[in-house]
Amino acid sequence: MSATYRISGVQPYFMLLVLAALTAFSPFVLAHAISSGSWFELIWVAVVLWFWFTTIWRAAYRVDVAGDTVEFRSILWRRGTHLSQIRSIRARGPRYVIVRFEGGRAELYGAIDGWHDFVKRVKAANPTVELKGRLSASVPAGR
Repeated sequence: MSATYRISGVQPYFMLLVLAALTAFSPFVLAHAISSGSWFELIWVAVVLWFWFTTIWRAAYRVDVAGDTVEFRSILWRRGTHLSQIRSIRARGPRYVIVRFEGGRAELYGAIDGWHDFVKRVKAANPTVELKGRLSASVPAGR
């Protein structure tokens, strides 16, 4: 059985809008940092670059499951693994989840359509998966 789980809601779009606004000011901040020697402003630009890296490389906007294979899609990459190779799913906030699997990880921001179904499928394929945060209550005990 195949399924696609997508990010929904406005949070991811709002995050991209804020990131784009911060990026628009980065050249001015960088120029001022170089002329004044301010480390704070250089660190600010580095943080903006780190958020871009995370957004386009790690943050999955879609999760495709076909049988036992799962594929996380971000803007620049597709990372595939098996459901049984997912080691942990951790909620770091109300709408921020890190999925760790053999060979990597995927970060998910925002509400995900069908999220509880995905967690149940992972738990069925790998009963030893570590569920942390509010996720642990989403899968009934004994499954």
